[in-house]
Amino acid sequence: MPTCKFCKAFSAPCDSRSWFDRELHVDGDLVVVASLGPIVPGHLLILPRQHYQAMALLPEDHWQQLERMKQGVIKACAGVYGIRPVLFEHGTVNVLKRAGSSIDHAHLHVVPAELDLLEHIRNHVEMRQLPEFRALRRFGEEDASYLYFQDRHGFQYAGNASGLPSQFVRRLAAGWLGCQDEWDYTMFPKLDLVRDTIRHFTPWPPQSAKKREAGDRDGSLNRQTAAINLLRTGHRRA
Repeated sequence: MPTCKFCKAFSAPCDSRSWFDRELHVDGDLVVVASLGPIVPGHLLILPRQHYQAMALLPEDHWQQLERMKQGVIKACAGVYGIRPVLFEHGTVNVLKRAGSSIDHAHLHVVPAELDLLEHIRNHVEMRQLPEFRALRRFGEEDASYLYFQDRHGFQYAGNASGLPSQFVRRLAAGWLGCQDEWDYTMFPKLDLVRDTIRHFTPWPPQSAKKREAGDRDGSLNRQTAAINLLRTGHRRA
């Protein structure tokens, strides 16, 4: 779709895109990218290259791939940051009944943070627990916009949503984290955190925090050993 920001970004050759629009991981039609205006370091997006307005509208043959990628990203976030992430989507199936999305191209947020937002969401949306992720397809079949949320324990919820303000869950998350004025990614892109996220997830799959720390220690030890050997060699030559 020519007017879609994501379609424009991911239809362009990789070397002609902005540095923050380059994929961290690809599986078929699905990609993982770092989110602009991250709520916390490690904030990622899962999205299809092809244009679908919401995940609920993905065809049946995409769902196994999507579930595989979703679980892989959850595992990667837990390995890097030591915490299982929360996930959410503003699923605007019907553009006349918006669900809080700012870009009408399916994208699932993955946020490694202790955000207990379900009760706050329920003040605005009647959320019901889902038996499985692909149960979202019901909203697509009913032409109903929705809000999807998965908590840190893996429980999934969704509810009919319309008339929500843009970036609704970002607003709630910013308030929860004490930075309530910084919810808008267009005003606060936080490029330093985007770079940090890309660094942690390159290459893919990323190293766990423990392995990375061990690698840093080994690298430091190797540099120290090399320096000592160089000094010894210099003394012998003298």
